[in-house]
Amino acid sequence: MIASPFEIILEMFSPFFHIRLKPDHNQTCLIKMKSGLSVQIELDRYGSVLIGCRLGPLPVGSYRTLLLQQALKSNASTPLASGTFGFCLKSGYLTLFLVLNPDTLNTESIAAFMPPFLEKGELWHNALTQQVVPQVMQESKPTNRQNNIFNMVR
Repeated sequence: MIASPFEIILEMFSPFFHIRLKPDHNQTCLIKMKSGLSVQIELDRYGSVLIGCRLGPLPVGSYRTLLLQQALKSNASTPLASGTFGFCLKSGYLTLFLVLNPDTLNTESIAAFMPPFLEKGELWHNALTQQVVPQVMQESKPTNRQNNIFNMVR
């Protein structure tokens, strides 16, 4: 039996998750983690690999505002390889996702980027469950620039 491109991609993820992954009837694969986080893998219409997880619903109000502010800070300060936050207005869910080129995937690259992605997802999923706002760790970037009072580079 000839495997589809998506089945070949899922075979590369199988060693990381320690189970044989197969596509469902929608050509997606949902993996339920012990932590309560669910990770979905699929191909988009351009052939890119999408990895995403719904972290939880954001209630309307100041807590939602604080969470979205922290998510935006995280998007700006953490490596893209650990995932990007998004918000679905229709469902009210905060999401974390990666968009990957299938040509760059192999078992070694998956073993490198999945742990930070899952760690970030679990941290935020747990924060939403406990109704707290996670603190974003800013990456320190060395700079030789001197800023003036208005933060304009000279």
